[in-house]
Amino acid sequence: MLRLSSAGKLRTTTLLSLVGALILSLFAAAPVSAAPSLVEVQARVRDLEEQATAAAEGAQAAKVELSKLQKMLSTVQQQATQQGASVNALSN
Repeated sequence: MLRLSSAGKLRTTTLLSLVGALILSLFAAAPVSAAPSLVEVQARVRDLEEQATAAAEGAQAAKVELSKLQKMLSTVQQQATQQGASVNALSN
């Protein structure tokens, strides 16, 4: 069974949301009597694909930043633990 990473799930969810938004916008934005042309639909699909790509890239950048911050937090916590042990050793 194929398992998606959280970034993969985000991309899939984003793409599905954008496709759903496309379908809804086509029905909501177009008058009842005028169906969108093929060129209009293709342009809208390209636009939504670009939006999905940008969202996925933003999610990836956020994931990288989160990883850096978690490493930094771990380092600070280790330093605090070591300093706490040193303070305890000096007070005894």
